[in-house]
Amino acid sequence: MITKRASSFYIRIINSESFKKHCALIEKWETIEVNFEKKEVATTNYTPFQGDKSYRIVVTRSLREDQQIDLLSGFFGFK
Repeated sequence: MITKRASSFYIRIINSESFKKHCALIEKWETIEVNFEKKEVATTNYTPFQGDKSYRIVVTRSLREDQQIDLLSGFFGFK
């Protein structure tokens, strides 16, 4: 229904383990600054729920405030 009425649609994705694993495979990240905070941004295609349709996802990541290492993503938290 939305694809019939709009050329673009944006929604925030839930930070699931499968999505974190997918993001950990992204190789090309661009550094940006948002509200005086450095973040990295990338784009990827993602197929949620093992479905048939793939969606373009824009991902941002930033250093974790607690400096704990995530086994999948290193020191980064994905948003």
